[in-house]
Amino acid sequence: MKAFHAVLLFAALAGVATCLFEKEHVLVSITLPWIEAKGYCRQNYADLSSINNRGELMKLKNLGTLNTEGWIGLRKKPKETFYTQWSDGAKLKFAEWGTSEVVDYEGTYCVILYQSAFYNVNCSIPLMFFCYTWVPKMIVVPAMMNWEESLNYCRNNYNDLISISTEDDVLAVNKTLINQTSSLWTGLRFMDGLWFWVNQEENVDLSSLPLCPAKPFHCGDVTTGVALNVKDCNEKMSFICY
Repeated sequence: MKAFHAVLLFAALAGVATCLFEKEHVLVSITLPWIEAKGYCRQNYADLSSINNRGELMKLKNLGTLNTEGWIGLRKKPKETFYTQWSDGAKLKFAEWGTSEVVDYEGTYCVILYQSAFYNVNCSIPLMFFCYTWVPKMIVVPAMMNWEESLNYCRNNYNDLISISTEDDVLAVNKTLINQTSSLWTGLRFMDGLWFWVNQEENVDLSSLPLCPAKPFHCGDVTTGVALNVKDCNEKMSFICY
């Protein structure tokens, strides 16, 4: 049976990460005031580092020495009492304060990481700083398996088969497929009258796919150009895990 094709068109979700990416932090050794450090990170990476859990905190700590002081992405307005969000717009849900979060000194509205703790510092002081970027975490598995075997392999050894849900995903998959000449299984599946991603990512517009594909053409692969193809689930091919 002839495979159906659907070229994916996505609306960009600026600054939003998906399952295909993970945060990577770097310590920038030049010294800048907080606002200039933020600009540097946004121009060369994604933003000043945001920290969402202790594991991420330890990653930043290990980038420097015991006495490294570096800006992170926390800043509040002069009249605000508490910090509420990171410079990338994410809500503040995790913090390890070395001193009180509430400091009344003029200009002390920015935060550094020092010895695994957060400290209020005057925003105009030139300091080193931490930036983060998003890096793809896809793994192309060359073994030839059918769709179900590929799914089990990804879940047993990684997380899942990939989904492609944002414009950033498209760019990451395109980069991965540069040297690929064959199709690769994705987490796209048809069941109970619907196409869906098996990792429960939100569906994008898949209206170009057949509404009632004949069995066993109920699985989706991807080719260069990020075109989705409806394929026989029993066909054996390589696949992409994350």
